[in-house]
Amino acid sequence: MSWSVELDVAFLEACDAWPNSQKLELLALLRVLARSGPEGLGLIRSEWEGVPDWTQLASPVSLPLPVHLSTGWKTLALDILPGHRIVVAGLG
Repeated sequence: MSWSVELDVAFLEACDAWPNSQKLELLALLRVLARSGPEGLGLIRSEWEGVPDWTQLASPVSLPLPVHLSTGWKTLALDILPGHRIVVAGLG
């Protein structure tokens, strides 16, 4: 099952000022998310008690997901929405 991945408007505006190398890293993360969802970036479902299967979501779930980039470990803020949709809200 593929996912629909979007960027929050404020996050998209912040990314505009990034160097190209960081934009390429973000693009790679987005491709993995679109193909495999949160599990593709290493989210282990058992770590998130109370979060139903992605196909069973009735309301959005916000997840902070640690990712390793060339600049070190960052936290990718994801909003998982019903219908296999992901909104990337930030990277801090």
